Amino acid sequence: MRFGILVLSIIILGGVAARPSAAGTEDGPLHDLIALATSSPAYDQRDSMLQQGASRFYETSSFLAIAHAAAYDATKNNVLTMGVQRARTVADVIVLSRSCPAYDVRDRNLLSGTRLAQAPADLLALAGAAAYDATKNALTQAGLPFARSAADFVVLAKSSPAYDVRDRILVAGASRVHGIDEYFQLVGAAAYDASKVAILKMASREATNVADVARIAVSSPAYDVRDQILLGGVRLCTSAADAQFLASKAAYDATKNAILRQYAQMSGFTALYGSR
Repeated sequence: MRFGILVLSIIILGGVAARPSAAGTEDGPLHDLIALATSSPAYDQRDSMLQQGASRFYETSSFLAIAHAAAYDATKNNVLTMGVQRARTVADVIVLSRSCPAYDVRDRNLLSGTRLAQAPADLLALAGAAAYDATKNALTQAGLPFARSAADFVVLAKSSPAYDVRDRILVAGASRVHGIDEYFQLVGAAAYDASKVAILKMASREATNVADVARIAVSSPAYDVRDQILLGGVRLCTSAADAQFLASKAAYDATKNAILRQYAQMSGFTALYGSR
């Protein structure tokens, strides 16, 4: 009987098995490993056998079963981490990580799952399973390369528990979006006035008419920036009415005068308006 158990333990624990080609092929060896290990009255020996035997498996369900059979949290963490390293989907990483008794191990495993991410939704799912805010922030920022639209940047930003991280994501998104409406989506999600101003400045460079310039300018929480944007919009004026329209949106009289003067210079009316 002892010889039979010894042979079985050598078969289960020795070497690294080839990756199974279909789900369910691990069921037999898995059952044998757990039965053998749990028959030991010594918890340390049980866990040693389970951890060594886990190296022969690849399916998420196998690692979960082995971890469940372990006596000590350290063993559970090690087995589940091994499973994360062999996971093939973000969903697998999440279910394995959530089963870790130690929050720091859980979060490290979730961070390692970024290698499998293919879209912002994957990073959001990983962040949603994290225990610590620092991990959530890191995971949401890791989603930046996958974002393709203002909506992507906004959903990533809003998932961050830190306002400064949220705004960094939104400002970074402003350098990659196009279209005035997309910039306004980013502005609407920003927490800090400085971030709104930075995004609006970038938006103003894409304005193609005075209406857009005015819309962008009046959205600025800083009057000086509002007037800078309006003054920069003079390049788009095609009539005196356009210049007057921009001037009417300015906060300061000096800006109103500068807009009208600049348009006059552009149109050759310097002698009429003055050269100052």
